[in-house]
Amino acid sequence: MRKALFNQYIQQHSPGAFAMAMHMLRNRDDASDVMQDACYSLLKQARLPSDSHEFRLLLFRVVRNKAIDRLRALKIRASESLSDIELSGKVIPELTSDFADPQQSMIQQQQYVLLHTALGSISAEHRDILLLKDWQGFSYAEIANILDIEAGTVMSRLHRARLALRETMLALDEDQ
Repeated sequence: MRKALFNQYIQQHSPGAFAMAMHMLRNRDDASDVMQDACYSLLKQARLPSDSHEFRLLLFRVVRNKAIDRLRALKIRASESLSDIELSGKVIPELTSDFADPQQSMIQQQQYVLLHTALGSISAEHRDILLLKDWQGFSYAEIANILDIEAGTVMSRLHRARLALRETMLALDEDQ
């Protein structure tokens, strides 16, 4: 029973956790290794949450911590941009459709590239909190749990992160 539930939750929640690892590590192989390490660590735990939501929180926390450990080992945390990230899979949303106006699709893709570049330019602390809130949809309390900080810190850090992202996007847009 435990193994079946674990597999179900991993299949359900691993795409988002993998996307976070990709954004943090900027390398598909490293992100895959982190996901594998996280799954192994979770399997070794004597007691796992039986609730899907609680499992998701734990998975994101473990993946984030494993990614930070990997970054420390590689010593690359804030020194590289996201431009090396692979633009495939669940990390990058599908931007076009068969029925979309080609001009609108091009504008949407340009905006996404601008956002992607801006995310790579802000601090890892700001990027992490934006990804958890705006991409993964975690609540303030859940982010506080994942990052091991106070909920009030989440709110202020998220505000500063959004301002930094906005300023960076405006500066990049002016340069184009």
